[in-house]
Amino acid sequence: MIVKTRHYHHLRSSECNRYYRIKLAVTNDCVVWDETVKLIYIRCPEDVGLGQDIVMCCNNIFPVVIEDENYTDHPSYTYNWTSDPVWSFMATVNDLPRYTYTPTQSTTFNVTITDDYGCTLEDEINVILLQPFSVFVEVEPLGCCSYKLTPIITFESCPNTQINLEDPKWAAIKLQMLNFQWSDSYNGSVRTVSFAQNTTLTLNVSSQCFSEQVSVNVPQSPVANSFPTLIAPNAFIPSSSNNSKLIIREFGPNAPADGQPAYNATSYRLRVFNRWGGMFREIKVENRCPLLQAEIAWDGRDNNGNLVPLGEYVYTLELKNYCNGTGWTNICNFFGMQHVCNKYCIRWFPLPPKNVCCDNSTCPFKVLVMQ
Repeated sequence: MIVKTRHYHHLRSSECNRYYRIKLAVTNDCVVWDETVKLIYIRCPEDVGLGQDIVMCCNNIFPVVIEDENYTDHPSYTYNWTSDPVWSFMATVNDLPRYTYTPTQSTTFNVTITDDYGCTLEDEINVILLQPFSVFVEVEPLGCCSYKLTPIITFESCPNTQINLEDPKWAAIKLQMLNFQWSDSYNGSVRTVSFAQNTTLTLNVSSQCFSEQVSVNVPQSPVANSFPTLIAPNAFIPSSSNNSKLIIREFGPNAPADGQPAYNATSYRLRVFNRWGGMFREIKVENRCPLLQAEIAWDGRDNNGNLVPLGEYVYTLELKNYCNGTGWTNICNFFGMQHVCNKYCIRWFPLPPKNVCCDNSTCPFKVLVMQ
């Protein structure tokens, strides 16, 4: 015997509480057709429910009624109540459609309702006690260009009551009930910001019962401003242990120490040319986050790693800042140095290619390699 079972779920209300005539016919190689007809009645339980969640302030508690809102329409239904956390009085309210109690902590109440035909429905309701809270904003660098601001909410015990900290489940629910309003009109909790200067923001966090305000100082973005004045030596000795590189540094009273973020740039391209205008060394670093002081340097070698002969060389430097959209920019502002003029280039590079010096906007600078 082969038994086929079919289930019907999620009937529309117009399909409930009606008789249906079901006809089933089967056949095989021996029997042409054999059929049977059944009359069935499909019944759906009446609408029942506990209503919306109940929210109150922990310092203003009042008795609440937990009930099946439609219990007067079906007085013969039975009720089975449970709660989380478990309350001792739950055993005394079974089979009751409604009861009153005074909450002392957030609770979920669940009811299983059974109708006259044995059909069951379940529903639940939360009684949520809102507590005071403290706010701290975590400021985290997010790449070179911005900061991530994350409000950290800590719920506290309710003053002058016996209500203490609760299960993390309730903290997650209460977090969703908070409103976040920033002083720059942004609404929301976690956000990403980028400022060209140090900025103080105020955040107001509120529920329907409590509010808290906190100020947070957001530093200027790690790479936010225009390119600074630079400084470099006009000679160096590649073989010397103390002065073995042409090192280009950010210059000024607020210049960072070596190894600290510098240049207000995220990329650099350093090109070195010989006296015939040929580029024999290119050092290119892109999307560094950010560049560090003393990182831009030439060690006196060509692209093959060979030390160059002593003599005068010309180099150009370009910087780029993808945070503020600045593309490759020739750097001309070196402290105490003048870039090579056209006359010098024409004399120094009499034959093509002369592109390194034909336009002052490329700002080539001389450096002497010594031995």
